[in-house]
Amino acid sequence: MLTGALSLGYANIALFYKKNDNLYADNLMHIGSGKKVNSPQDNIPDYFYAKKINSENRGYSHIRQELGEASILMQVASEAGETVFNALDRMRVLVKMYYDPNSDSDEQNAIKAEFDSLKGQVDFTVANAAYDGRKLIEDNGSGALDSVNIDPYDINVKYDISFTGDDVADVSTLTLGSGNKEDDSNAVQAELNKAGSYLAKVSAYSQGLRSQSNIISKKMTVNSSVEERLVETDTGAEIAKAVDRDIRSQSSLAMMAQANVMRGSIMRLFGM
Repeated sequence: MLTGALSLGYANIALFYKKNDNLYADNLMHIGSGKKVNSPQDNIPDYFYAKKINSENRGYSHIRQELGEASILMQVASEAGETVFNALDRMRVLVKMYYDPNSDSDEQNAIKAEFDSLKGQVDFTVANAAYDGRKLIEDNGSGALDSVNIDPYDINVKYDISFTGDDVADVSTLTLGSGNKEDDSNAVQAELNKAGSYLAKVSAYSQGLRSQSNIISKKMTVNSSVEERLVETDTGAEIAKAVDRDIRSQSSLAMMAQANVMRGSIMRLFGM
């Protein structure tokens, strides 16, 4: 009976040692990997919620990259728009100078030459301003110059960038020297207004893209913080647990060794 009790005690100590040793190994794995949740076995709800958050952040990262590309596109569009606007603004001034009573014929010829040169510059910029194969200054009709998905769960939620005919300057009919100052001036002003509308839209789109990017960055930061709390290891706590379980393992080994000695002594005592 005594040896049976010792055997049962030994078995219980061995079971405790095995369980504690497994927990000790888990602590070492958590410390080594930096994660307390490595698989569903560690914590099913936290594991799958962390996976969902991680997947969402990958989607947001892709969206932020596309927003960055769209922002670069708007920077190029802004430069082209400013070129057109500045040229038309100068053309507006030239109309006034041309019809100034103090301007002689030589001055008028020089003014008209500059006017025509600026007209060619605007024509060239409108026709050739492009980014990644997309023409920047044109009426997009019912389509969009660019369209960025801003929701990783719904591809239909998009940030669209588009322009209309009211935003695209057309200098093909502009003339200087028609003899009617008001007509020439009004015609230039109408195209200048279009160029201004284009620049205003570019600025608004750029601000919108920055706002969307900031919102997504904040969302990703929150997600990362939540994911970290779910799966990241508290190194100090894990080390404390590991030390405690190591001590318990060593104690269990000592107790099993002592139980073996006692069982051997009893068996020798009874001649078993």
